[in-house]
Amino acid sequence: MPITYERDDVRRRIIVTAAGAVAREEMLAIVDRQAREGTWRYGMLYDSRRLTSSGTPADVRVGLEHVATVSRTYGERGPVAFVTTMPGAYDMIRLYSTLAGQRHQAVEVFRDVGDADRWLALHTQPEPAPESSPQ
Repeated sequence: MPITYERDDVRRRIIVTAAGAVAREEMLAIVDRQAREGTWRYGMLYDSRRLTSSGTPADVRVGLEHVATVSRTYGERGPVAFVTTMPGAYDMIRLYSTLAGQRHQAVEVFRDVGDADRWLALHTQPEPAPESSPQ
């Protein structure tokens, strides 16, 4: 199952494109990579339009708990946008989005990449200004 991971430091954005079937462990590894690379506050766009399977409610729960665990170390995660056209996947991501919102996480699901991109642009925080040195 090919997954591409593109990091755009100028836009503070990570774009993950997945095709075929994705294992739960692969999705969790993406979360870990985002934290490990110091991009936890970046906007994340998951382009899932070429996936051939949708997750399960158990996958949703495991994903939420994993993000919560990582957030205890790295703070609040940046916004996450999922794009899918598969009805079953849309429903699972909508469930994830609803439950994530209850935990104050910004997660949305879209059918169109342009809509997801615009939403991320509105919700991704700019890079913090450098601290000035004491005089």
